[in-house]
Amino acid sequence: MSSTNWSLTDNIFDNVTKDNFSKMRIIAPYTKAVLTARQNDPEIAQILAAYAPVSDNYVTLFDTLLESRGEHIGSTVKVRALLKQLSGNHIRKWDVAIQKVYDLGTPDYIRLLPNRRKPFQQGKQDQRDAAVAALIKAIGTDAALATLKGDIQAFYTLLKNAIKSNRGNFGTISVLSTKTEDARIVTAQAMMTVYFSLGMLNVTNLKKVDAYFDLPNIQNKRQTTYNHQIPARSFNFILLHTFKPTDTFKVVNTGDAILDFGLSQTRKEAFTTVPYFTVAAHKTATGTGSQVIKSTFRFFMVVNNTDLDGSYVLTTGF
Repeated sequence: MSSTNWSLTDNIFDNVTKDNFSKMRIIAPYTKAVLTARQNDPEIAQILAAYAPVSDNYVTLFDTLLESRGEHIGSTVKVRALLKQLSGNHIRKWDVAIQKVYDLGTPDYIRLLPNRRKPFQQGKQDQRDAAVAALIKAIGTDAALATLKGDIQAFYTLLKNAIKSNRGNFGTISVLSTKTEDARIVTAQAMMTVYFSLGMLNVTNLKKVDAYFDLPNIQNKRQTTYNHQIPARSFNFILLHTFKPTDTFKVVNTGDAILDFGLSQTRKEAFTTVPYFTVAAHKTATGTGSQVIKSTFRFFMVVNNTDLDGSYVLTTGF
């Protein structure tokens, strides 16, 4: 893990905010606020002029990312609700309506619902979406089922739009996450510039520089709890750490998806080979470094290979 100490070669602001966008959201505006309060000093005003746009840009990106994550959660809930309606009342009513026109087991009934209700109640999201589309196509111009077809099409439009919105939100989150990370690094560099600039102004009394930085949050570096959500069929970077065999971590799987935890060579790719640590839905498990160590890999990741959105709380013991 990166050093938490001040040194001539470390950027402390980068170190303390790695994998912690929220902390940068706290410490960057703090420094801006102190500089703003003292900008009557021309030299402080000059420092503020260079720093403020960088800090403001980070805050804007972070807040937008947070909003997008909320929108994604909301759209995920909507898709789940529609799929639940599909597997329950909707397919039951559609099946009953079809049987009023074509008896169960007749060629026309089989043409419409060859596997009865199963494709609408089981399978992946896209498979169930496709089952609705196939039923609409199978009904075609059948006048006896025209009203039913209209009802099915109305639901299908709702489902397609919800899925599209959900996937769009996830794509937006991915882009914003990358932009926020880039902005975090730039902001850390800008904060280091502020630190050195203030140091030059107060070289005979460096203690004065402390007032410009949120020291309690900066000095409290080590993060031990990670509470995150992970969309279906995706992976996320959690933390950077050189695992020892005796290192421990606890995972509380708070969602419906089975989750895998392991090490990857980079933060931008999921691990694909063993070893990794699997935690079943709604279960708690404790793992050790010996269960995930892989070569010199240091990027601890979570992978969700299911069609369900997941969530977890990870607590590290190192």
